[in-house]
Amino acid sequence: MDVKSAFLNVVVEEEVYVEQPKGFLDNSCPQHDYRLKKALYGLKQAPRACMSDQLVQQFVQQMKPKFEMSMVGELIKKFGLENSKSKRTPAATHIKVAKDVNGSLVNINPKESHLNQVKRIIKYVNGTVEYGLLYTFDINSTLVGFCDVDWVGNAEDGKITSGGCFFVGNNLVSWFSKKQNSVSLSIVEVEYIDASSCCTQLLWMKTNHIDIRHHFIRELVEDKVITLEHVSTDKELANIFTKTLDAAQFESLRSSLGLCVIDK
Repeated sequence: MDVKSAFLNVVVEEEVYVEQPKGFLDNSCPQHDYRLKKALYGLKQAPRACMSDQLVQQFVQQMKPKFEMSMVGELIKKFGLENSKSKRTPAATHIKVAKDVNGSLVNINPKESHLNQVKRIIKYVNGTVEYGLLYTFDINSTLVGFCDVDWVGNAEDGKITSGGCFFVGNNLVSWFSKKQNSVSLSIVEVEYIDASSCCTQLLWMKTNHIDIRHHFIRELVEDKVITLEHVSTDKELANIFTKTLDAAQFESLRSSLGLCVIDK
């Protein structure tokens, strides 16, 4: 299901503060920060839940009066995909979706290539509705993170997409995929920034407090807080968040993340 703007309406139980955004600076109190009452996209406190069919239906009934929602079955009918085969991956490796220079910000008139990509995602989701995250009892509580970048993945603006996933023991607990706001000039800079983001996430998971300092990765390694290890391409789990992969590699990484068919 797709719940429009759900994370913008979730009440934050913890105390979280953000800087005053540009264009909304309070001149009478320029040094003050805002305390969040509701979650923002990308906020680590945004909830994730694994629910049974009964709980899903209860959730749907509670959310429909408050949010505009689209169920997978409704999207299948809307796009006339009832007789279409499911896709093994959300995106094709040989197709690059270009920006629609004539389209509006709300995509009232999207390009056919954009619609085809949306339909492929729907076909993939429809074919994997039986999948869920499997969490196992594990006495190992070591935090492990995988991070990766798609170097100049967007040919139009040169911006990269970074991604990562994080485990406590063998269990996946956090993940992200984000297009960066600025253009990096070298692959070394890209990898360094991505590693910094990964370390920040790991530190937050470990202490819920982050002391941001310049070049702090080296300090973390020297203090033996973290270890940095090279991971071969076929075992780099973060690739699934940054690149379009062939079906075999996609399914292999998906399985390694702990996604499998859940018996009802």
